[in-house]
Amino acid sequence: MNQLSTISALLLAGMASVSGAASAATTTTTLNFDGMNQAAYGGHANIAATGVCADCYAESGFVMGVVSDTNLTNHLHQENNDFAPDGVTELYEVAYHNDSSGIYIRAQDGQAFDLKSMQFSAPWSTSSPFVNRRAGSWEILGFSQADNPNLSSGNGTDYATRVAYQTVANTAADSFNGTLVLNSGFQNISAFWIHFIGEPDSFVTAGSAYKMRLDNVVIEQTAAAVPVPAAVWMFGSGLLGLLSFGRKKNISLAV
Repeated sequence: MNQLSTISALLLAGMASVSGAASAATTTTTLNFDGMNQAAYGGHANIAATGVCADCYAESGFVMGVVSDTNLTNHLHQENNDFAPDGVTELYEVAYHNDSSGIYIRAQDGQAFDLKSMQFSAPWSTSSPFVNRRAGSWEILGFSQADNPNLSSGNGTDYATRVAYQTVANTAADSFNGTLVLNSGFQNISAFWIHFIGEPDSFVTAGSAYKMRLDNVVIEQTAAAVPVPAAVWMFGSGLLGLLSFGRKKNISLAV
């Protein structure tokens, strides 16, 4: 291979590497709620598409709160589930039961994400302190937009902006306590909502108590690919042309 061919090959390889570097990057975030510093959170996370709402919990670029309704005591609970290695620092999870409209989570900047999995703890129990004995199921809804302000006035299931759906059984014979993997419909959603079926608001209805706890929510986000500017390719093509012209000129002078 002559010198020009070698330089051309190196230049093309360099341009190709720049192109490869422009591919989209995926980041994984796990929400563990260990930063919770309030006993309860009652912020309406479903009202605005961006920002951190008053009395909402924020972690790693995501916002958590309840679905808005007219009940002023609508809230989620901070619950201790472990201690850090120092044996002193408390670690937390989110708890939801009858006096709440459920758990609503969206990105702080309103961008879409993939909901991959979560620690979903709702074992059937008839004794305190964890009473969960209402037969039915939990609903998890994914939405195409971050703000969904009228959820509590609906039936809890059917909404125009719902693009993903999964249920978790809650009966004496079939309840869930472990890592829940979400179905493929939860890719590219802008918010999700967990609540008990038939309970879209926080007004306590007749019947047995229900309760679930949430921890270690795994989310993936893919940054948009940045295209290589056309100027890079034009510069490369021009440089190859100059090299070729210089070689031809040298050959002419030699003759």
